[in-house]
Parts: sequence; structure tokens; C-alpha cells
Amino acid sequence: MVNKLAGIKILNLLSWILVFVSLAYALVEGLTLGNNIDLVVLICMIFAGWAFSIINGIIRYGWKDMLIFFLISAVISNFYENLSIATGFPFGFYHYSDLFGPKFIEAPYFLAIGYIFVVYVGWQTAHIVLQKFTNKLSGYDVLLIPILTSLFAVMTDLSFDPFFSTVQGRYIWHTGGAYYGVPFVNYLGWYLCIYTIAQVYSIYMWHKNKKNSIVNPPELSSRSFWLQSILASFIWPIMLILKGFTVDQNATAKSLDGITWNVSYLLQTGGLISIGTILSVGILAIIIIASTETDMKNKFRLSGSQKAVGDINIHI
Repeated sequence: MVNKLAGIKILNLLSWILVFVSLAYALVEGLTLGNNIDLVVLICMIFAGWAFSIINGIIRYGWKDMLIFFLISAVISNFYENLSIATGFPFGFYHYSDLFGPKFIEAPYFLAIGYIFVVYVGWQTAHIVLQKFTNKLSGYDVLLIPILTSLFAVMTDLSFDPFFSTVQGRYIWHTGGAYYGVPFVNYLGWYLCIYTIAQVYSIYMWHKNKKNSIVNPPELSSRSFWLQSILASFIWPIMLILKGFTVDQNATAKSLDGITWNVSYLLQTGGLISIGTILSVGILAIIIIASTETDMKNKFRLSGSQKAVGDINIHI
């Protein structure tokens, strides 16, 4: 049992390290002069986000349920990506360049790593906003949490899509779009994709709850556990907001509809949107976390989750 407790502490420490390292990368890269994000930094940040999501998720759900979360995210996201590349539904017509590496059909394998971070952080934020500090889903929560997860995930996509597509050309829309070369339909597609992922996992957890096989670890009553995900959600907005002021202010990029966009304006617009969305929701979540610790613990006990420490065996 002592070894199990030590394992949880190590995982929690790793989660904090990944959050702070990613924030440091975001600050340094954001303040670095230049019109592109260094490829090594980009890969490190994406892998750090993936590792954080997996480790933090294992603390919360255990490795088996977190593996299911990852597989649901990878399969559904890849399905929708390939479907849209072939048919235009749900994201519009676009294609991936070779900058994201090898592909499964037409969608890079790398996407599975990126999606899990966006979905998981949105999932955590939804729980905080609804003050559902438990793994047990029932009633309207089975539907509300996936809806909010998709809303929060799209906020993140709004912050980086124009830069990675129109400026860096990692994925390119064939007819451009009103949001700096990205079409409106892309974000409707994101709502659908993320909602589907979250809804499938929500139903899975609801089914487990019906069988009384849900176990809540004591970490769910901790402020710091929930705070990690909120701080992690700030990584991309911070970097891209700062990048808007460190790029060449006269640099431009052209989308395939022939429109030329100012790169600095593109990034600063994304930054303003991030302030009004991700950072605003994040601050609200932090206030909720800070002001409801006692209530959090009471709800945790009332849900029947304050079980013997031996239950931790299930989660590591």
C-alpha cells in the first residue's frame, strides 16, 4: 500500500513538472523573435501535453480507463479527419502536408497525440465548471459534460488553427476561409468531433457507474489536482499571444482563396479570442477551485467515494 501511495505521488509530481516545463517552453518560444515556431519546441510541447493528459488521467481513472479514453479519442478523431478530407464533412475540404509525419490513409498518426490533450483538458474543465468532482456520471451530467467539453476544446482550436494552417501550412483548406484562411464550417466540425469523443466516453463511464464499478481516488478532493489541467490549458494561448508581438510585423501569409493575411494581426486576433475564451474560463475555473474546496470534499464524501486507501490499487 505504501508503494501504491508513493506511485500516486510520483505521478502527481510528473504532472506538475510537465505543466511547468510546457509553460516555460510556451514563454520562451513566444518571446523568441521569428515567424515560425521551432519544430523541436513544437514536438516537445505536443508530446508534453500528451504525456500530461495520460499521467493526470491515470491518477484520476486508472490506466485501463485512461487507455480507453485515449483509444476513443484516437479512433473517432481519425475517422472524422479522414472522412472530411474525402468528403468535406464535417471540417470542410482540406489536406495535411507532410509536416506532421506519416499518415493513416490521409490523416497523420500524430493527430492522436494532439487530440487527447485538447479533449482531456476540456473534459476536466467541464467537470470543474459544473463542480462535478467525481468520476461518477449520472442524470443530465452524462450529456452536459460532453457538450461543455466540446465548447472548451473549440476555444483552444480557435487559438492555433490559423497559425498552423495558413502560416505554417501544416494543414491547408482548399478554398480558404473567413477566419484567416480557416472556414467557419471547420469549427462546427470540431464541435461535432469533440462532442462525439466525450459523449462516447461519458456513456462508457455512466455504464460503469450503473454496475457500481466506479472508484474515486482521494486526489479528486484536492485543489492541486484540478488546477493542473487549467494551467495546462493556458500553454498554447500564452505562446501564440506573445508570438503575435515577436513576429515580423510586416510578414504576410496567403490562403488558397488568394487572400493575403498579416501574420502579426492573425496571431494577435487569436490572442484576443483566447483572452476572452480560454483564459476567461480558466480564471473562472480557478475561482471555483479556490472557493469550493470544503464543498468539494463534502460532495466527495457524499458520493460514497471516500473509500479505503486500498482502493488506490485500482488506479495505478
